[in-house]
Amino acid sequence: MDKFIEQLKNGGAEEWLLLFAIYCVVMCTYSLIYCIRINRWPSVFGDLIQSEVGRLSPSMRLTDQNYMAEVQYRFKVDGVEYEGHRLTPFLTVVSHNLRFILRLQMTYIETRADGKVRVYYNPRKPEKSYLITPGPIGYSFIAGFMLIPLACYFFFTPS
Repeated sequence: MDKFIEQLKNGGAEEWLLLFAIYCVVMCTYSLIYCIRINRWPSVFGDLIQSEVGRLSPSMRLTDQNYMAEVQYRFKVDGVEYEGHRLTPFLTVVSHNLRFILRLQMTYIETRADGKVRVYYNPRKPEKSYLITPGPIGYSFIAGFMLIPLACYFFFTPS
């Protein structure tokens, strides 16, 4: 262990890559567990108040602007009314040219014929809620962020 720490201090690229890979595995494992838990949350139907692609920063040039989905909804759990603003557990910020991703993401909001939307809520903290639960695409991104640094370490380090 002392040799590893000494090599880190001396700027050993292999050691830093290993440390980064371990960090990615730990954080992505936590994210996967959290997403699996969210998929088990109960759901109710609520009222969608707002659903739009909002601009994050005022900018004169379109290419410099960033966007994210803005939603607002109300729902009741055990007679108590809550208001939510989270679309999905994945924070998605896109550029002007990629706004279509946010619009596509919003099409995954489950809506009934009467206009009510499905709201997934934390049974212990109902104020924490989402309109979309993680799916295969989200799991794929997490797995990629977990495995790519490990693959880089094992394939690109000489030892």
